[in-house]
Amino acid sequence: MKSVIILISFICSFVLTAQSIFPTHRFVDWKIAGSEQWDESGFLLINMQDYAIDALGNQANDVLLDSILMANAGQSIRIHFPVGTFLFNETIQLGSNVILEGEGANQTHFVFQLGGAGSAIQSNGQALTSFNSLFQQTALKNSNSIILNSNHGFVAGDWIRISQVDSDLVYSSWAIGSVGQIVQIDQVSGDTLLLHSHLRMNYDMSRYPKVTKLIPNAHVGIRCLSIERMDDTAPEQASSISFTNTVHSYIDGISSVKCTFAHVELSSCSNIAVRRSFFKDAFDYGEGGRAYGVVMHFTTNECRIEDNIFDHLRHAILLQAGANGNVSSFNFAVNPNWTNANPLLTTTSAGELVLHGNYVYANLFEQNKVDNIVIDNSHGANGPDNVFYRNLSTLYGVFFSDATSPNQIIIGNEITNSSFPYSFVNYTINGTGHFLYGNNNKGTITPSGTSNIPDTSFAYTAIPDFVYNGMWMQIGSGIPLGTATIPASYRYSMNNYFANACGNSDSGQIEFLKPNLQIFPNPTSGILEVNCDFNLNDNYQILDFQGRVIFSSSMNTTKMTINLSSLDPGIYFLTFNRIGETFPILKM
Repeated sequence: MKSVIILISFICSFVLTAQSIFPTHRFVDWKIAGSEQWDESGFLLINMQDYAIDALGNQANDVLLDSILMANAGQSIRIHFPVGTFLFNETIQLGSNVILEGEGANQTHFVFQLGGAGSAIQSNGQALTSFNSLFQQTALKNSNSIILNSNHGFVAGDWIRISQVDSDLVYSSWAIGSVGQIVQIDQVSGDTLLLHSHLRMNYDMSRYPKVTKLIPNAHVGIRCLSIERMDDTAPEQASSISFTNTVHSYIDGISSVKCTFAHVELSSCSNIAVRRSFFKDAFDYGEGGRAYGVVMHFTTNECRIEDNIFDHLRHAILLQAGANGNVSSFNFAVNPNWTNANPLLTTTSAGELVLHGNYVYANLFEQNKVDNIVIDNSHGANGPDNVFYRNLSTLYGVFFSDATSPNQIIIGNEITNSSFPYSFVNYTINGTGHFLYGNNNKGTITPSGTSNIPDTSFAYTAIPDFVYNGMWMQIGSGIPLGTATIPASYRYSMNNYFANACGNSDSGQIEFLKPNLQIFPNPTSGILEVNCDFNLNDNYQILDFQGRVIFSSSMNTTKMTINLSSLDPGIYFLTFNRIGETFPILKM
């Protein structure tokens, strides 16, 4: 009982410490981001191998797939493609309760040749613009209720989009009406709607806030296949996968090669998960909306972009036009590329985690490993309280293009590049009202005296299954600058992008991510060598046979030497804290 009380006291003390350090009154609940789990056991399995499908990429399969989708409209179906290459000349349109899957991104290949127009795969729900109602009272941030006219017509289970007069908040005419929130109604009591999620901003009556009914697509899944686009749609901003007015859906374990606008575009969406996927290359890297990985815009909220690899893109993850409450975590981006006319900017200066303006607010970027983090004014000011927490940036670091995006939150990030020209600009924080804490700017903690960062997560209630314990909260933890590893960066380095996807379990990835430790000689007369295939960044102890700690230290490299010469002969134990491994050592 005493140990339980001590543990509870420790947890409470830890939580209070985190709350006292962080501006939690500016936070929102990011742990709700992502798609719900739903039961797929009742989905009708349609095996495309049972049909006269061309798996060699010679003949288009549009007519066959369209006929299957039409014949099963309104049903819950899982369309399974076998190993092969499948050509499509038309956009694939997916409705609710449709899963499109293959045997794996390395085995099932979709090739799209659409003649230079349209997105490759789409899910389009509806917005009933004529079905709307004005607020009757101001609604405050963190409230979960709004009051409308009593004859509003909304019922429990409806999805709504909250909007307001926001022309002073956004810069672009095409973004007007995007500053708001998409949310489901849990309960209706007369003129009051009780919402499934709390409001993430104030809605003042002076802005004439209103709600509009959505009929979104839901439970759409795309998994375990690759997409390659053969035709550039420029100047049309078409994407490889485009979701609009879609909720509780996912993209999982796919590869997407070459895009015009984005590999994945989420417009007016909520609770979408994009995970364990690989996005690479574009047709063009210039201006006009080119070469994006995942784009979230037009009020898209509560989406989770997680554990993905982005390679050779202009922007890996970009938010604009009212995106809010989204989480981007454990993503790895490499080889940024940008074609630009400014001779002062290199081709690698494009932001990979990007706030692009038109009032995006209250989004979270946690434990990502990228080259560049950019808060820009391409489309005017960004909204407040976007959080960049424990990200590692290796080239241009954290860069604000100007001072028009105040009130951001930047905690525990690592900026590693001390070479010119990067070091001249790679911690450029413009604007006022920012909360800055524990950022490691090329070896200097900024602001001074803020190195003590609690090991807490804003995105997770517990360590997720795909994260090996030894890779949790490494960034910003005080280990040697720039040595942290996340699962996606390790998979990239091992050229095994889908180790945890499509039949490869998370537990399988954990085994894949476990360090390969070589400890020798054992038995030893004194000197013990420890080698690891990546920087371990762990504390270790030498214990005697009774479990007493003889000495302790840390391993922050791939190799180390432990001198046991002073110890008496006998059995000892080398134990590592984070990875939970213990090795018996015989001292001669």
